[in-house]
Parts: sequence; C-alpha cells; structure tokens
Amino acid sequence: ASSSSECCSAYALLLTARAGKGVDAMHTEGGLLFLLGLCCLTSCLLSFLLVLSHARNWSQPLIQRKIVSILWMVPIYAVEAFLSLRASRHAMLLDMLRDCYEAYVVYVFFSLCVAYIGVEGSGGGSSAGGQAATTIDVSKLLIALQEQGSVAHPPPCHRCLAPWNLSSHPK
Repeated sequence: ASSSSECCSAYALLLTARAGKGVDAMHTEGGLLFLLGLCCLTSCLLSFLLVLSHARNWSQPLIQRKIVSILWMVPIYAVEAFLSLRASRHAMLLDMLRDCYEAYVVYVFFSLCVAYIGVEGSGGGSSAGGQAATTIDVSKLLIALQEQGSVAHPPPCHRCLAPWNLSSHPK
C-alpha cells in the first residue's frame, strides 16, 4: 500500500511539473519519470518472480492457472500507467485494454473461488492418488450454498426483493 501511495505522490508531482508549476519542470519531470519507471520495473520483477515460483511448484494446475492469471494484473497495470504517462495520446486505448483485462480477472477470481470450494479429492486440491485435481465437484458447491440458507439483498434492494433461498436449486 505504501508503494502505491508513493507512486501516486510521484504521479501528482509529475502532473504539477508538466503544468509548469514546479521550479525546474523539465528536471523534475525527468526525475519523476525515472522514479515511476523504477516503481514499474520493481512491481513487474516481483510479479514475474511470483509467477516463476508458481511455475516451479506446479502442483495444482486447476487453481494455479487462475492465480497466475490474477498475478499478471500487476505488470499490466504498471506498464499501462507508465506508458500512459509517456504517450498520453494513447492513454484511452491503453485504459480500454487494461479495463478488458480487469474484467477478465474478475471472472478468473470468481472461477478461483469456485475452484477452491469444489476441487475434487482430499488434501486441498490433490486427489487420493497423489495426482493434481483437474475437475470441480459440483455437489460440493451445492452443499456450500445449501449451508448458507437464505441471503438478504443489500440495501436498499432488501426492502423490495425477497431474500435469496440458496438451499433450493433446480434439478
């Protein structure tokens, strides 16, 4: 969190320098771009190391594929932010591409949650024979939903919509 706040502070300083309100705008802008590039490089390097760590210990492919897809979000965001500052004419296109990947990551995160609940086999995703789990047991998902009973809608919808009954499902 402190790294992102430092990058936001550096970004604010860069915008101030670009507006010409800084003492030595060109010198400050170059230094801030260097700082932002360094932050971008550091975040990408750390993400790549984490992805490499998952690749070396590829024991649960059903889950780890989703985790690696989520981990790619850090370098995509970092590179997009840096390129948007360097080439502001293309910022909208870069934002659109980033937003598309963000939507994909939301889907992958939901898939990851489903996989954590419904992975077949025992021992956190490994099947009884020591093989990595490759399927999701839907009955585990249904049992997890049935244990919830009914769930109320968030306000203000709870006033006009009946609670969701999660214990009944179509057959």
